Amino acid sequence: MANPYVPPGVTVAEATAPQVVPLLTSTAELVVVGLSSGHVQRTDTVEFHGAEEEVVLPFLASTPGSKLESILKVISVGQPGLNEGKGYPETTAWEAVTAKNAIKNKGSEIAENTQVSVTYQYVPAGYYNPYRAFNFAEVQNRYGNALTESGTVESALSLAAQKAFENGARSVICQPLFWTSSKKVEYEGGNISNAKQPTSASKEFPKVETWETTLEALNMVEAIDLLVPVIGLSESTELTKEKVEKILNAFVVYEAKRAEEQQYVVSFMGLDSTAKNGGKKSEVHTIANNIRAFSFGNYGLAQQNVIINTTAFAVQAPSKALTQAVGGQFMAAAVAGAVAGKAAATAMTRKSVTGFVGVIDQRTPAEKNEDAEAGLFVIELVKGEVIRCRQGLTTDITNISRGELSVVRAKFNMIESIRETLENQIIGQIIADANSPIIVRSAISGVLNQLASASQIVSYETPVCQLISLEPATITAAFSYRPAFTLNHIAVIFSLNLSSQTVTVVEKSETSV
Repeated sequence: MANPYVPPGVTVAEATAPQVVPLLTSTAELVVVGLSSGHVQRTDTVEFHGAEEEVVLPFLASTPGSKLESILKVISVGQPGLNEGKGYPETTAWEAVTAKNAIKNKGSEIAENTQVSVTYQYVPAGYYNPYRAFNFAEVQNRYGNALTESGTVESALSLAAQKAFENGARSVICQPLFWTSSKKVEYEGGNISNAKQPTSASKEFPKVETWETTLEALNMVEAIDLLVPVIGLSESTELTKEKVEKILNAFVVYEAKRAEEQQYVVSFMGLDSTAKNGGKKSEVHTIANNIRAFSFGNYGLAQQNVIINTTAFAVQAPSKALTQAVGGQFMAAAVAGAVAGKAAATAMTRKSVTGFVGVIDQRTPAEKNEDAEAGLFVIELVKGEVIRCRQGLTTDITNISRGELSVVRAKFNMIESIRETLENQIIGQIIADANSPIIVRSAISGVLNQLASASQIVSYETPVCQLISLEPATITAAFSYRPAFTLNHIAVIFSLNLSSQTVTVVEKSETSV
């Protein structure tokens, strides 16, 4: 069919109002900060053609920026059982040339044209950058095993990430702890170049400056919702209660820096009573009170911190025959993973936590009440087998709207969703005329309506928007809403009904035959 004829002339029609699509943000960006193995282990096969020859390890040659740390074992491909499977001795047969990412044949034992299998440890380029992993296997390959066969912690970062994944986290951003002699982070090609692995010998692990420098690296991550400091095990005997408190306070300072950028981070913290560095009940209360006072006195961010009340848990060792005691920092990671895997307004009250086989530091009912009144997140063992959250609380004990974790997270989700929508679809695109307050009101209402439909909030009042007469390019908007409080208490009242009743007794008559 031919197109309809359009006569010459001008047609003028009113344009439809701009369409603003509500943009709801995610509240599941989980970051775990802790000590890792400091290297990755790998095995390459190389061939020596002569004595005193240096051969660059093939994988490191293909990955610029990676650095050889040490060579663990060199085994003949043709004679794997040589020296009872221990391979060639380093003292006489080979030498690691770390500066060149190479191995050198000393010529005394390895013959010409011999292929050898080289097992080594290296630090890949960008190892100390924040790294997003989507499963535990990724974390383990990069940062080391969570536990040894006997059950001791090998990589605290890996174990924390494992607990987060086991409880529902879809992804975990891992940040290995590091320190620098200059206390500044330097970058080369987008990768952190001057980082060093903290060790007990270096005494850098317990220093607050080490954690502050590591947190600086998280500026590379655009959005962070949940943050877990993995601290508390006895990697260093220098780690005292006072130093733990200072390190946790450094995370509160980091929350404040993000809040200045209108990004709201909730930190999940746990203490450890499995080693001599402390973490007993009284110390948990003391640190919680001090962090709350520090937060209120400086930033007012008590609602953005969660502290686990219990300080020792049991996990299954890889050997399956043993269990290992671990601290509350790993329960904090598990709870953060569970929170990340749920909608923002989902309460953690009575939700179970997996990945642990027991609660070592158990509380009595009275102590649990004391913990909750102190603003601690209570973990309990029910009927000797189920580990669950008693109630999802923040350290803010001023009122329920700031103390209930699900309400706080839903509030942050609402704030960030409104800001995201207005930033991307209103600012710089809508003319500041008499119609603009209507458009802004519609945009905010659209976000709130979607949040209400998703049960993130219960209801809201229509926003009131107006242009500021003295600042014609500025609109103010105000509204109120009702949070999605989860029912926590039910009061049942009953009474006895002792009103008189008539009771009829019927005598049985005897019948004779």
